[in-house]
Formats: sequence, C-alpha cells, structure tokens
Amino acid sequence: MFGEDEPKPKHQEPEKNQEPSTTILDSAFYLLSTRFDPNTEILKLETFQSTAGILAIVMPVFNEQRWLDAVFKRVLARSEVGQLVAVDDGSTDRSWEVLQRLAETDPRVQVVQHQNNQGKGAAIRTALKHVTSPLVLIQDADLEYDPTDYAQMLKPILNDEAEVVFGSRFSGDVPRIVKTEW
Repeated sequence: MFGEDEPKPKHQEPEKNQEPSTTILDSAFYLLSTRFDPNTEILKLETFQSTAGILAIVMPVFNEQRWLDAVFKRVLARSEVGQLVAVDDGSTDRSWEVLQRLAETDPRVQVVQHQNNQGKGAAIRTALKHVTSPLVLIQDADLEYDPTDYAQMLKPILNDEAEVVFGSRFSGDVPRIVKTEW
C-alpha cells in the first residue's frame, strides 16, 4: 500500500485527557456536494462526462512538512482530482516552503497561507473560497485517510443517492446510507 520511500500514515487515538472535538471535521473524512449552492461559482456536476477532474481536495496543513510530498503524490495520482487547495495554517516548520514547491509542479494545486494558526475549521473555510470543482473532499495532510477511497466516496453522490457523504476510518468497509429529509 505505501512505498518504501513514503511515510506511513498517522493513526493516533486521542489522548485520554484531550478535550473532545468541538467539530465533526476533526474525526471524519468527507465528500461534500456543492452542486446545490446557487451562490458558489463552480463547474456544474452535469457538465462532466466522467469522474475525471470532478473532485476538489481541500487540505488543511499544520506542521506536516514530512508528509506533504507523499500525500500530494497519492492525491494527485487520482483521476477524480481536478483541484487541490492546501491551506498552511500558520505552520512553524517548513510546510509553507514545501507547499509552494509542490504548487509549482502541478497546475491543479493552489496553496494559501494563514500567517497565524487559526484552526482546522478556518483552514477549510479559507480553502472552500477557492474551490471551483463541483464536489469537495477534505483530506488531512498526514495521510490519515487513503486517497484510493475517493471513488467509493463518490458513488452515492454520482448515483444521486446522497448530497453529502461522510466517511470514517473507524466504521470499517461497510457502506451505510442514511437518508433524511431536511
């Protein structure tokens, strides 16, 4: 699954004394359909003839310089990915320099920098302002989630079975579809 030269993903359980997450963004891997937002300047889902380039990856980054080359390689290898927006959220390591270098290697990559750490939610909100693809997925920069799962995450939206898909590394490989009326 991971090459010899790639770091292994971090799969860490929260420490016992760690505050519980105030946002679900910290614990799930999402695929978010933006096609229903009339105020968003996006390419319409209906204009795509295949899944190639249909997906924007939003990647919050905080002190992840050692993972960035590997995660970018794996994410950009996916044919579904048409855009990758990475936001350096005030990193104190060399993450920003690595992101700038990576942005020069692929026209699908856009990088943004927060001067101060504002948190994962703020990094995601900043990245969403730059998204032009009809579907959005939040990918942590530490390879916590496997980009080979993207196709499976897309299926319910492309089959018109869901507007939003949530994934979890804790739920196993069993897909679950919950339909609710808003």
